[in-house]
Amino acid sequence: MIKSPTVFTVKEKYTVSGESYFENNSGFDVSYPTSKIEYDISSPMEMSTGFGYRFLGVALSGQLNYIDYTQIEFSDGLDITSRSRNNKEIKDTFRSVVNYSLGVEYKIPFTSLFARAGYMYKPSPFLNDSKSFDRKFASFGIGFVAADVLKIDFGYQHGYWKNFGDNYGSNESRTYQDVTNNSFLFTLSYIIE
Repeated sequence: MIKSPTVFTVKEKYTVSGESYFENNSGFDVSYPTSKIEYDISSPMEMSTGFGYRFLGVALSGQLNYIDYTQIEFSDGLDITSRSRNNKEIKDTFRSVVNYSLGVEYKIPFTSLFARAGYMYKPSPFLNDSKSFDRKFASFGIGFVAADVLKIDFGYQHGYWKNFGDNYGSNESRTYQDVTNNSFLFTLSYIIE
C-alpha cells in the first residue's frame, strides 16, 4: 500500500495575554491583539506491506509501515521566511521510521474458541529520541462463535513509553512522564452467510 501525502489547511486564531501581581503592589499585564493566520501543511507519504499465513489452526500476520517524517512540509499561506524556517526545522528534528506489528491467532481444537496475541512497535519520529520514547503495545484476546452466527470477542491492549513536556518554551520547565495506556475491547458480530 502507498498512501500519498494529505494536505491540511490550518486556520489559527489566537490571543496572547498575561498578568502578574507582586507583594510590593507592583505588577504588569501584557496583551497582544488577536492574530489570525492560515497555512497548508502536508503529511508524509507512507508505504506499507503485510502478510498473512494460516496453517493447522494457527494464523500469523504482520505489517511493516515506512514513514519519512522529514517529508512533512509547510507549502502555502506563511511568508517565505517562516515557511523555509519551519521546513528546515522539520528536516533537522525528524527522521524516517519503520513501524511494525505482528499477530497470531490460534483456533483451539474441538471448540469454537480463538486465542489471540499481538505486538506493535512504533519508533519515535524525533531524530535524537532514545528507544525509551518508542511506543510499544502488547495485546491479548479471546473470541468464540456461538450458534454459528454470533461472534464475540474480548481483547486487552497494554501500551507503554516515555515522554516529556515543555512548559514556557523548550527545556525551561520540563516534565518527564512514564506513559501507559490500557484498553479493553469487546465486539459482537452477527455472521450473515
